Amino acid sequence: MKELSPAGAAAILLLMLTPASNAQDKAPNDRVMRMIARSEAKHIRSRQNLIKILRDQPSFWIELQAIAKRLKTEPAWLLNVMASESLFNPAARNGLPGQTAAGLLQFIEDTAQGMGATTEAIRRMTPVEQLPLVEKYLLPFRGRLIAWLTFTRPSFEALSLKEETQV
Repeated sequence: MKELSPAGAAAILLLMLTPASNAQDKAPNDRVMRMIARSEAKHIRSRQNLIKILRDQPSFWIELQAIAKRLKTEPAWLLNVMASESLFNPAARNGLPGQTAAGLLQFIEDTAQGMGATTEAIRRMTPVEQLPLVEKYLLPFRGRLIAWLTFTRPSFEALSLKEETQV
């Protein structure tokens, strides 16, 4: 099966959200168009950041491939998660009040400390320096990282395990 291009997905989304009965109401269309524009801007930033990483740190790709092999997954899946979490910005920080998530995988403070780091230290690390943390975090899920959705699972599983131990 062929993948749907971003433009094709946007067109389908727009068709689904366009009210057929009320052509006068432009608010939903405007909202969808703004959402598409923001999404495209994020994709552009993500690509630019990845190109910069690969240009400035060629060992990033070599190490990422090795980590993917050890985790029994594909490098593309790791890249998808990093793009989704941080737009490939190694200094990314969740800007919401009270949030501590930082780095390529948006590690929270408790997780960072569990791996012998802090979110502040992670933000100062290069992408290559963050890769061992990526591997360490995902190692318990080795061999089970077969689709993009499974990458969000470790976060939820870790959260649910933490909640169970606090009860």
